[in-house]
Amino acid sequence: MTKQAIIERTVKIINQLPESKAEEISDFADFVIKRYEEQSLIGGIQNIISSSQSFDFLSNEEEIYSEKDLKRFLVNKGDLVLVSYPFTNLTGSKFRPAVVLYDTASDFTACFITSQIECKETTDILIKANNSNGLKLDSLIRTSKIATIDKQLAKGLLGTLEQSEVAELNSQLRKLFTL
Repeated sequence: MTKQAIIERTVKIINQLPESKAEEISDFADFVIKRYEEQSLIGGIQNIISSSQSFDFLSNEEEIYSEKDLKRFLVNKGDLVLVSYPFTNLTGSKFRPAVVLYDTASDFTACFITSQIECKETTDILIKANNSNGLKLDSLIRTSKIATIDKQLAKGLLGTLEQSEVAELNSQLRKLFTL
């Protein structure tokens, strides 16, 4: 059956229904299109991320994090979360830590974290691995590697930064954005 035939058949059926049932079908159609658009957007973002060289540093790290490392998932500024980061060829993904800068209902903005400390830039922050932050290796917060991430790509909470580290993060972000 063609799309046009499906539409015509559906319209014919809807015309036979009482208004309240037609509204239910309209609400369902709104739900389906919103979900389709969100999935398309997520796929587009993953394609952009996977083709961008800005985050290549994440691909060169060994996989040391898993879902077993997670604690809770209610994010605040300074929380470290694990993000499912796609391989550049989209054949899979691996978990990478990121620090939350800002949280909304559907997504959050974060700086990625790398254990490649030899690649330190002037605004990067060295974080020592400890039980509080959940890192397994000393790492760098890459303040210049900021992304807004759909919460569906985040797997959960790894740990939290100390207040002094959040203060340093704020300071480095102000320096980075010349605020």
